[in-house]
Amino acid sequence: MIDLKILINCYHYSFNFNYNILNNYNNNYSNNYSNNNNNNNNNNNNNNNNNNNNNNNNNNNNNNNNNNNNNNNNNNNNNNNNNNNNNNNNNNNNNNNNNNNNNNNNNNNNNNNK
Repeated sequence: MIDLKILINCYHYSFNFNYNILNNYNNNYSNNYSNNNNNNNNNNNNNNNNNNNNNNNNNNNNNNNNNNNNNNNNNNNNNNNNNNNNNNNNNNNNNNNNNNNNNNNNNNNNNNNK
């Protein structure tokens, strides 16, 4: 006949062994779940950071383009103003020359008439 103590020890050993296996499985499952969550969170954070960086780059590019356009517009306006000033100066010079010529002609006519 098998000794009762041996049976009880075997039962305890078997129970402890099974309990340890189950406990290890639960711990592994829990750790894996937690690691997956952490990895997902990290990936999401990285994606968000990348998106933010892209948005910032796009904004910077847009700002640069706007600044360039403004500078070009300012340059064009300055050039137009310079051209207008030059035209005005030329017109004034022409008018002055015409006036001088007219005066000279008048003087000549007056001298001839004397």
